[in-house]
Amino acid sequence: MASRKRDTPLRREKIEADACSPALRLRILSELPFFEGLAERDLERINARFRDLGFHTGDTIAREGDRAERLYIVAVGTVRLSRYAEPGQSLLVDVLGTGDFFGGMAGYGLSRNPDTATALTSSCLISIGTDHFREIIVRHPSVALRTVERLSARLDTAREMLRQLMGFSASQRLSFVLLRLAARLGEARDGETLIQTPLSREDLAAMAGTTTETASRVLSELSRQGIIRSGRGWVAIRDSEALSAEIPNSRGLD
Repeated sequence: MASRKRDTPLRREKIEADACSPALRLRILSELPFFEGLAERDLERINARFRDLGFHTGDTIAREGDRAERLYIVAVGTVRLSRYAEPGQSLLVDVLGTGDFFGGMAGYGLSRNPDTATALTSSCLISIGTDHFREIIVRHPSVALRTVERLSARLDTAREMLRQLMGFSASQRLSFVLLRLAARLGEARDGETLIQTPLSREDLAAMAGTTTETASRVLSELSRQGIIRSGRGWVAIRDSEALSAEIPNSRGLD
């Protein structure tokens, strides 16, 4: 007898050929903090420098250690960033959604990709070469300033994550991860917040710096208390206040 496909509340993205149309690219760019305040004609010129790229679930977008020659921005779908840990293993570093960016920016950050980027769902990304991004910075100094601000904010988030890993229990770290994912990828549905991307217990454990067994135990306890609902590859937060109460003086959820 054929096995039944497991039900999931997650939306299954179907990326069409024109999903990253010039109009969508322009809308995404206009909403990015990098380009805030620029005139429409300037945004249209910047848009012409970008190209759109489509990826299927599991496709590799950029590899750890390769030259960081392009900046990528997620337009549709979700992307996972992972880092080599030991032979045959990699750790999930982050999950990115619409408007999030990764890769190289001329004059900023590392010359090599620190992580491997993989399409977690069918995804459409917009991308620009570092040389063209440098031209934009030279032409529009405000873009350089806002780029520094965004990178500083990302550094603050990384420091907060490190603080969590060093000083908090596994339960507190996992609560922090769930709230951060919900803030960035959450979708309100039937009085709860569904984290709109597939995530395994292993993924959540890696982001929280704990074992899969511990992550499963914590999730089961949160489910028992009615704070979350979860299934195979998905989590929905039912009581964000109760989940926040697990984390003393938490910051950096955005």
